[in-house]
Amino acid sequence: PMAVPLLVGGAMGVYSSSQFLGIFIGGTLGGWSMGHFGLPAVFFLAGCIGLLWFLIAAGMPQPSYLSSKLLRVGQLQNEAADRLAEQLLSVHGVADAVVVADEGVAYLKVDSKELDEPALHKYAAAQS
Repeated sequence: PMAVPLLVGGAMGVYSSSQFLGIFIGGTLGGWSMGHFGLPAVFFLAGCIGLLWFLIAAGMPQPSYLSSKLLRVGQLQNEAADRLAEQLLSVHGVADAVVVADEGVAYLKVDSKELDEPALHKYAAAQS
């Protein structure tokens, strides 16, 4: 559980640093083009960068839409919780599973369109 806040904090740091780096590079490039070629060059450069990014983004695969789901599984030992997490990952439509033994719950990331609900509820009934 302690690793999750560290990962989130690290991801937020990278995200913020990327924003500031982008602002720095954009400002530097815009200032340079304005100083050498004038204001129309800034708009032309921004348009070219926007078009390039559009072409790159158009070729990217569409992300899957996952939702969070909580499944009550009952009190478990740590080893049983790890095994249950692996079994839950084998259910069609489950992308990620974390079983917290002390709480008796499984936190799932699922694709609602693909999820095999009856197979998932078998684990809840088996562990209750």
